[in-house]
Amino acid sequence: MNFLRKKVNFLRNQRGVTLIELLAVVVILGIIAAIAAPNIIDSFDDAKANTDATTEEIIINAAKRLIMDNDGFNAVDDDPNFDEDADNNPANTLVISMNTLVTNGYLDEVPESQVDGTAYSNITVVRSGNQYTYTVN
Repeated sequence: MNFLRKKVNFLRNQRGVTLIELLAVVVILGIIAAIAAPNIIDSFDDAKANTDATTEEIIINAAKRLIMDNDGFNAVDDDPNFDEDADNNPANTLVISMNTLVTNGYLDEVPESQVDGTAYSNITVVRSGNQYTYTVN
């Protein structure tokens, strides 16, 4: 019983935190925030860049499917319904607009860049022998 009485007296004599202790906690929290904030901001930027890279892969795959579904590169390259600027493109170059990919059901909508908020306009496919280079604009 004596132990319990000492414990109760000890708790009654406690007055709370001092201003110095409170200030120390605020300073420590400020230091933690200063260290963590740049990492959090960078992770948002990295996420946007990764999203754009994934979106570009989806666009490239949509263009590949359009080309395969329509009898290959040559057939699509010669078709003005698919090649955005067929008369002005160099040989072995195909420019497919995002609207063409949406209209033909290869994309649900024209995607936008998460980094700068602009809509993608087209994809350029260049054939060199059996190699294809895809550039999303």
